[in-house]
Amino acid sequence: MKKVKGLISRHKVLAIICLITIVIIAILSYVFLSVLINGNNKYGNRLDGIEEIEISDERISGLEEELEGRDEVSSASVRIQGKIIYINIVFNNDVSLDTAKDIANGTLDSFEDDEESFYDFGFYLTQVGSEDEEGDYFVVTGSKHVGADEISYIKS
Repeated sequence: MKKVKGLISRHKVLAIICLITIVIIAILSYVFLSVLINGNNKYGNRLDGIEEIEISDERISGLEEELEGRDEVSSASVRIQGKIIYINIVFNNDVSLDTAKDIANGTLDSFEDDEESFYDFGFYLTQVGSEDEEGDYFVVTGSKHVGADEISYIKS
């Protein structure tokens, strides 16, 4: 022990530099490991409580079938990613934009109040026509935030 004390007393600057380096390495190791251990979930803690308000695949399939059963709709798909429900509806070429928006607004009736207050909604409304027809076909995107009462549309 006397040899260590003697070595430290002869090289005080070097001992201080080594001590500071060890402390910095310990702090950086702690930060790095905490990021690796807690950073596995790409959504962080934003999805806390999603287990209580989970929407089943059967309900999603039922909504898709309900939309595709309408005369105005050519095809529809619904997917959930995190806390966002994406609804993609392709309309026939004789459907007006207002009718398409009304149908999209009606899809919100398929969800309960607690689901609407937890999930955000993204809508993608498109209209298809045949290649030999010319016309004004629409592509409209919309979104509904959990705090909003209605869908906000943006014409693309």
